[in-house]
Amino acid sequence: MHKYDFNILEPEILKFWHEQNIHQKARDKTKKGKIYYFLDGPPYTSGKVHIGTAWNKALKDCVLRYKRMKGFNVWDRAGYDMHGLPTAHKVEEKFGIKSKEDIKKFGIGKFIGECKKLSTDNMLAMNQDFQRLGVWMDFENAYQTMSEESIEGVWWLVKKAHQNSRLYEGKRTMHWCAKCATALAKHELEYEEVGEDSIFVKFQV
Repeated sequence: MHKYDFNILEPEILKFWHEQNIHQKARDKTKKGKIYYFLDGPPYTSGKVHIGTAWNKALKDCVLRYKRMKGFNVWDRAGYDMHGLPTAHKVEEKFGIKSKEDIKKFGIGKFIGECKKLSTDNMLAMNQDFQRLGVWMDFENAYQTMSEESIEGVWWLVKKAHQNSRLYEGKRTMHWCAKCATALAKHELEYEEVGEDSIFVKFQV
């Protein structure tokens, strides 16, 4: 047996899979089986693939392969989260934008275009990286949260919730970004310990 050299062996396997269309053949083999629906929790396209994203995708791939081997017809569409503050922050950083007024000066349409370009370029790079890792998913038809299809789907869901009286107005504590003047999701927070020199003096009311 030859010494294992991943630099040689892995590209050969990937080439074979690509040339022989192995992923599609595996899908076709179980297309009459019971449907196994998989929804890919989408990574942000504000950056490149990192070790956590790679590990996450590899684990998902293991489950999908197992389900196929058990005879399931696996729906394996990949997906990407392509808008929001992470993307906006990257574009602001790239063009030296410091405030919302700067965005207006830059041009709102132009700013949105740059956000879309950043997300699309990173998505295409991530597709290649995931496939290099050997992940079998439908990357050609990956869902994109910035697509009209996705945005209209969200508005349809909100409309249905309203029609079924499932929306209500209430109060809750939210993380808030003073710079962006908007609420923050927990995934958009960065934590750090900060020293504080303030002195607090208590008085009776």
